Amino acid sequence: MPEIFLFILFALLTIAAGEFQNLALLHGNPFFFLGALVVYSIVAIVFYFIGKVLDKITGRRADIFGYFIAGLIGLVIIEWILLKNHPGSGKGALQAGMFAWWAALYMVPRIFTKEEGKVARKRVAIALIAYSVISLAVTIATFNGAFTGLLLALGFIIINFQFLPYFERDGKRRWLRIFMWLLIIGFIVNVAMW
Repeated sequence: MPEIFLFILFALLTIAAGEFQNLALLHGNPFFFLGALVVYSIVAIVFYFIGKVLDKITGRRADIFGYFIAGLIGLVIIEWILLKNHPGSGKGALQAGMFAWWAALYMVPRIFTKEEGKVARKRVAIALIAYSVISLAVTIATFNGAFTGLLLALGFIIINFQFLPYFERDGKRRWLRIFMWLLIIGFIVNVAMW
């Protein structure tokens, strides 16, 4: 199967549980979920080509640059500008979790479609499956959108931590570990301000 199709498949698997909970279960419209899959496929194609360009320009640093670019594109352009989930919008949006969500949409497919991704695949798969099972069970049991949002944000921040072995395959990146912990602090601050 061509790499781009695998990239799209892994991107859709990354977001499937979260969007199914939000759109099909909490909002009661499975057609919104199907529409979201189409939109995420388009975003995944854009992220795939961003990764290819970064591979040519930056070499081994492509994944780190792509991680931040995807996270910022998702957070600023999609969440803040298009969806109006910006700070101060009153929607209770968890900014650190949204960054982690969009960064994962880029990184999970990269990890599963690149040879060097072997170092993190098992960790990422376990974290993604654990998040999916736990959050779907909680959503079905409670149908509480706020709690589901908290689980999504925290779950994707934890999934982002699983990227570290991949990022550090050629040496420690202390600053990146600090950034990951800043996501946790940002999550805590967001929750405290809710």
